[in-house]
Amino acid sequence: MKEKLFDVIRYAASVLIVILCLVVPLNETVKLILYISSAVISGYTVLIECFENVAHGNFFDENTLMLIASVVSFVLGEYFEGVAILVLFGIGELLEDVASDRARDKITALSELQENKVRLVGGRECDPKEVKIGTLIEVLKGERIALDGILVSGSAQLDLKAITGESRIYEVNENDEVYGGSINLGNPVVIKTTKEYSDSTVERIISLVEGANAKKAKTQKFITKFAKIYTPVVVLLAVLIAFMPTVLFGASLSEYVHKALSFLIVACPCALVISVPLGYFVGIGALSKKGVLIKGSSVIDALSKVNAVAFDKTGTLTKGELSVDKVVPYGEYEEREVLKLVSSVEKHSDHPIGRAFDGLFSDNELYEVFDFNEISGKGISCTVNGKPLLIGSSKLISGEAEEGTCVFVKSGETLIGKVFLSDTIKEDAKDGIAALKDCGVTDTYILSGDNKSAAAKVGDSVGIDKVYAELLPEQKLEALNRIKSEGKRVAYVGDGVNDSPCIANADVGIAMGKIGSEVSIETADVVILTDSVKRVSDSVKHSKKIKKVVLENIIVSIGVKVAIMVTALVLTVPTWVSALGDVGVMLLAVLNSLRNGRIK
Repeated sequence: MKEKLFDVIRYAASVLIVILCLVVPLNETVKLILYISSAVISGYTVLIECFENVAHGNFFDENTLMLIASVVSFVLGEYFEGVAILVLFGIGELLEDVASDRARDKITALSELQENKVRLVGGRECDPKEVKIGTLIEVLKGERIALDGILVSGSAQLDLKAITGESRIYEVNENDEVYGGSINLGNPVVIKTTKEYSDSTVERIISLVEGANAKKAKTQKFITKFAKIYTPVVVLLAVLIAFMPTVLFGASLSEYVHKALSFLIVACPCALVISVPLGYFVGIGALSKKGVLIKGSSVIDALSKVNAVAFDKTGTLTKGELSVDKVVPYGEYEEREVLKLVSSVEKHSDHPIGRAFDGLFSDNELYEVFDFNEISGKGISCTVNGKPLLIGSSKLISGEAEEGTCVFVKSGETLIGKVFLSDTIKEDAKDGIAALKDCGVTDTYILSGDNKSAAAKVGDSVGIDKVYAELLPEQKLEALNRIKSEGKRVAYVGDGVNDSPCIANADVGIAMGKIGSEVSIETADVVILTDSVKRVSDSVKHSKKIKKVVLENIIVSIGVKVAIMVTALVLTVPTWVSALGDVGVMLLAVLNSLRNGRIK
């Protein structure tokens, strides 16, 4: 951070010196000294990079382009241009470094899933890494399970959001599998371990993220590749133009040195060196104002090629909060009365399901509840209006199965109603999916850990093409890789720790940052701070525009320069014309780049 602050200070100082030279009447010698000082302050790192590259056998890269562009400008007396090149290039590099430094180097949030101790049956505690397969461990209420295993006896309620990403509570019974990283919400349970710590679900998620990050090398910039060919060719041609006609044909040396100078001036790659990074970062800055953080120009390139988008469901397309979907009353009871009874009882519960009923009635409308008793893993028994009341799952009340999350209500021996709960779909989800298809995305998917019915309902509601449900993190990754193997360029959008492997392995990983976990944000290439699905389509659409503008700058700059260079060889063109061509193309490219700052 201190290094970045120093860079900001030196670029600001360089700009202030240039302003001083422009507005204050100074002796030409003094101006030259000040301009050189400004160039050294802003561009000494470019010179150092050039020397280091030469030492490693890399003679031509963007730093060489910068140095040549600046030196030629000073030789021609274009001091302002010489400094401007170095300052703008440096600022562009600084902005990209700041964006890139935040990406993929931290996965500290994963440590929250790792337990540093485990309680063996009998009370002794030890390091989870020491526990062998087949060991019996005890997990108390509110504790996180350290190792994968099976439930030995009874039943349990588990919060698996860190593993599946879903907000619902999972009920497991004897011999059911449980996963490390999940939280026990009920009474103490005994688990028989089936995997060692190194093979546990949490450790696999961590290794998947780290492995994907290691494989994702930074994309080499176009300008670096271009410089390796363009710069040496231009320098060689300028030398040949200056001396070969005289050596071979006895032509005027001064005339062809002049032609070579004009050639070299217009060939100076200022427009490319400035406009390419500027085009990217003007666009990145515009997106950031809309709540979309892009981690580097290479992400823009990848986003512009995306033709398929896969979404996590809970917290991404939905709000991750349960709400009342439908009330089915029986007998003489009406919907409002059933809902009022459930709301009165659930007010006293700490269970996440209870929060779905908050705010539906005012406190003075609710009934008084007596003999309140939570039955672990099943529901609640109590007395309301002098009658015994049971509220809970089918296991407690009816024995009938219902898809999704359903609360059964029983008064005495009579079933009086059912309340269906669902995760609320985000208001802009449907429009966001439609907008994606409008900007060239041909295929959309849901990869969810939730049940098939709930996932399919959300997919149908928002216009998703294909839904994969009931997936663990490894299965999500397998589904993503199958999509990629079909030749599609895939962006994955998620919000939780369980999404991190997919976010890291997708062509572009997108994290919903407002409620997303720290690890998904750090792993992602794109972070959407507003949690808006519409911002996903905005990101793809604007990235295509950014890439188009950058390519326009490259094509137009090279085209105009080649035209002037050919003219300078055929005719005797004054050096000011070449300089005007160089500066003019640079200004046009910069102005074109500024178009990326507008997002409709």
